[in-house]
Amino acid sequence: MRSLESWIAEYRESHRHPVNQTIHLVCVPLITFATLGLLAAIPVPSSIRPLPYFNWASAVAAICLVYYASLDLRDAAGMLIAVLVDLAIVALLRRAGILLPVAGAIFTLAWIVQIYGHRVEGRSPSFLKNAVFFLIGPIWVHRKFVNGLVGSKSSV
Repeated sequence: MRSLESWIAEYRESHRHPVNQTIHLVCVPLITFATLGLLAAIPVPSSIRPLPYFNWASAVAAICLVYYASLDLRDAAGMLIAVLVDLAIVALLRRAGILLPVAGAIFTLAWIVQIYGHRVEGRSPSFLKNAVFFLIGPIWVHRKFVNGLVGSKSSV
C-alpha cells in the first residue's frame, strides 16, 4: 500500500502556484462539505436505515475515514473532526429545508473556481490521473491548516 507521504508529494506537484494553493485551501473544504450535503440529500429507504442518523453522507464519510486511518491515524483524527462539523452543518441545513440548493450551489461554484486554479497552475487536477486524489486533497488542506496553526515550516 502506498504511503500518505508519497500521495501528498505527488499531489503537491500539481499544486505549486500560490493562487492555486489558496483556491484549494478554500474550495477543497467547500467541495467536501457540499459533497456530503448532496449525499445526505439522497433519500435512504427505511428498510435499510440501520440508525436514526444514517444517511449516504455518513456512510461514505465512514468509509473515507477508514481509508484515512489506514494511511495515518493523526490525519484521520483531524479529518474526523472536520467531517463531524460538516455533517452537523448538513443536518442543520436539512432541517431548515435548504440543504439541496445550498450544497448544489457551493459544489458548482467551488468546482468552477478550482478549475480556474488549475488553469492558473498550468497543470491538470491530480484526480484525472488517479481518483484517490479526491481523498488526498482534504488531507493536504488539513495539513496546511495544522502546519499554519503550529507555525511549522514544513512543505506540505
